[in-house]
Amino acid sequence: MEYANKYQEIGGYRLIEKIGSGGMGDVYKAFNAVLNRTAAIKILHQKNMGERFKNEAYIQSSVSHPNIARLYEYLVTGDTACIIMEYVEGDSLDVYLHRRGKLSNEETENIVKQIAAALAHLHNRDILHRDIKPQNFKVQPNGTVTMLDFGIAKNKYTPKLTQQGYLVGTTEYMAPEQFQQLVQKNRMYGAWVF
Repeated sequence: MEYANKYQEIGGYRLIEKIGSGGMGDVYKAFNAVLNRTAAIKILHQKNMGERFKNEAYIQSSVSHPNIARLYEYLVTGDTACIIMEYVEGDSLDVYLHRRGKLSNEETENIVKQIAAALAHLHNRDILHRDIKPQNFKVQPNGTVTMLDFGIAKNKYTPKLTQQGYLVGTTEYMAPEQFQQLVQKNRMYGAWVF
């Protein structure tokens, strides 16, 4: 279902355009005239993912860091759950790298330091993002790198949301031991692989 047609406004935000789609929902660019704020709104489209969607909002709202997109609000309107978060201008890291080609050592260092800072912030709060990949980072026009998509993130308080024997994440960026379902996992593998 195309939610922009069904809901022209959610939580005071007017939906402008669809900017993404993922496993749990669609993401729209939206604008709140009262707050004079542009935001990204993720709308849940799989009702059976409600607990995971709430967990995403909870974890993202628990962090505050310049390299992590801010969560503004978790909202349920009618039978639709939404996450309203910071709208981040720019290209995803994979698109940025493709467009730019080879980066200088200085540019590479700047990007890596910002990603490492975001990961360290999560690590210090016992949060695992679990889907570290170039598509989940945006490079803003000013050079700031911002982490996105906490859809499968977890912390020590997260209820068990993944069934035994199932894998979550993007296979190309998973640590090999995840496929073997070993207890001891490399928490930083995704950061090193891309």
